[in-house]
Amino acid sequence: MAWQDTLGRKKKKDEVIDTPSRYGSHASMVIGDLKDDWAVLRDNDGYYATTRDRFHRDPHPKMLDTRRSSLVERRVAALTVILLDNGFETLADFLASCAPEEEE
Repeated sequence: MAWQDTLGRKKKKDEVIDTPSRYGSHASMVIGDLKDDWAVLRDNDGYYATTRDRFHRDPHPKMLDTRRSSLVERRVAALTVILLDNGFETLADFLASCAPEEEE
């Protein structure tokens, strides 16, 4: 049932990330790219992975990305598997590889 997908979500009041829509995935939300057209994105519920073909497109402004709207636990599990397939042990390893390198 659809209402079950909203159970277990905890709102963080201290940190709000401005996203272009409530449920769609957008290029402005991308943290980093993975192989096979996968990308890691971030919204108010945390990080998740989705493919670029699920990004928002003009003909469908209210298109839902099920990878974004699923339970946080499912998002974390799926992201962990995808990161392992791409050679990253943890999300922190991936984020470190995406961080801009400081020049001396």
